[in-house]
Amino acid sequence: MVRPETRFFTCGEARDAVLYVRNLNDFEWKGAALRVTKGGKTYLLGVEGLHISTSRIEPIDLPPESLQPSNPFTDPSLFTTRGEEIP
Repeated sequence: MVRPETRFFTCGEARDAVLYVRNLNDFEWKGAALRVTKGGKTYLLGVEGLHISTSRIEPIDLPPESLQPSNPFTDPSLFTTRGEEIP
């Protein structure tokens, strides 16, 4: 099993914060689920906040950083606590 090598970091504060996710391996991530924990709450990328039965995680694909630099996540509204209990 190959362990992913990643680097996560932020720049800025509060709603102006930008999240960087870097894939440092030489293989592409397909369908990865991104969770961020801050202040004791877990936020998921792309979970629809309408109703728990329609909540879903929006998987991301991330090529190796050596092939394509990753774009930062700049919109905090893409993350929600809805569906926090989804494994």
